[in-house]
Amino acid sequence: MHPDTVVTIGRQFGAGGLEIGKRLAEALGVPFYDRELLARAAEASGLAEGLFEHHDEKPADAPFFASWGSPYPSAGPSIGQQVCLAQFQAIRDIAAKGACVIVGRAADFVLDGRPHLVRVFLHADPAIRAARVAAREGVSEAEARKLVRTADRRRAAFYDYFTDRTWGDVRTYDLCLDAGRVTPEQAVAVIRAFADAAG
Repeated sequence: MHPDTVVTIGRQFGAGGLEIGKRLAEALGVPFYDRELLARAAEASGLAEGLFEHHDEKPADAPFFASWGSPYPSAGPSIGQQVCLAQFQAIRDIAAKGACVIVGRAADFVLDGRPHLVRVFLHADPAIRAARVAAREGVSEAEARKLVRTADRRRAAFYDYFTDRTWGDVRTYDLCLDAGRVTPEQAVAVIRAFADAAG
């Protein structure tokens, strides 16, 4: 694997993206970024960190692409758009420093075209994900199923809104992995093997 490889991990809710991402970064000996991105983006942009928590992986409140062609340019981007753009810049800045693992936040889109980029998407059967969420959050499986559906819809809306692509579309990723059929350790091994083969 190239020493500057950046791995981005898109994930369905409950598919184990956080655990797999952390284990992968540890195995590779590289930095890991998930919510840490929010603090970095807040510090660099001067916006309050609470805004990043509130808007994290949520669509903004006005059409993103359409807003740039608005006949009212003085209106500028909304707070949600400013937050997202600051996150995107933080992702670029982090990747510019070298190898790392980044979970979520449309990092695959933000870094598209970067050399030595490995874009992974983790998915799993909804029942498996709901069982994981129920155990992790201490809620019933019925409540967990609702959490899974809500989080997936929110992530899809965020991704589709800011990228003009479709979240989970296999054409957007280099490797799509059913994380419900393998252990986290096996998932890490598969991703490492792919990254090694891809250069």
